[in-house]
Amino acid sequence: MLKPIFAQASEKFQNLPQGKVVWGAVDADRQADLATRFQVNKYPTLKLFRNGEIVRKEYRSQRSVEALSAFVQKQLDSSIVEIQSPEELSQKLNAEKRNVIAYFAQPSGPEYDSLKKVASILREDCSFYVGNGPAFAAQTAQGPSLSYKGPNAQEGLAFTGSMQDFNLLKQWLTDKCIPLVREITFENAEELTEEGIPFLILFRHPDDKESEKVFTEAVIREIPDQK
Repeated sequence: MLKPIFAQASEKFQNLPQGKVVWGAVDADRQADLATRFQVNKYPTLKLFRNGEIVRKEYRSQRSVEALSAFVQKQLDSSIVEIQSPEELSQKLNAEKRNVIAYFAQPSGPEYDSLKKVASILREDCSFYVGNGPAFAAQTAQGPSLSYKGPNAQEGLAFTGSMQDFNLLKQWLTDKCIPLVREITFENAEELTEEGIPFLILFRHPDDKESEKVFTEAVIREIPDQK
């Protein structure tokens, strides 16, 4: 039974400031509309919300007080890696991942707050780095700036909108951090199928990179709005 585990884990966080972590339980039989809205089709199901928005990835780890508590504690950690110098950025940046790099004179203000919210939503899909301080004076001379750098990309793509516009920033980064064509694995197959959308699947040999490239280009060209 997950219910007593859920209750015991929640007690570990009761001394945090009010609203830091909210634990809630739903009777999906009585609240059928709510279950349908969030695509709950099996019990028990654990859904995570950040900043009022549901996170795509559910909790699927061991069902114990320790494991659930560790998972929630990890969600409280910052989604942003603070960087103090270009050298530190070069050391920590993983070029094989999807990276978001922003520069601020100081890690505060409405632009920084918007980025923090977006980073918390997309933390499983992109790595977020923020450079601040005198070492990045050139990058912040005209105010905060942000760019996205895809896996093994030589150059980044600059965000040209207002970083104070949370919805605009979230949409732009969602398009970059969540690829249109995703690899299906044993670990994520259930998660993807629960999204309730049709599948267009390419089955290929592991060494056949050309077919994957052609398939990806065709999907982006023909159905770019079907993410």
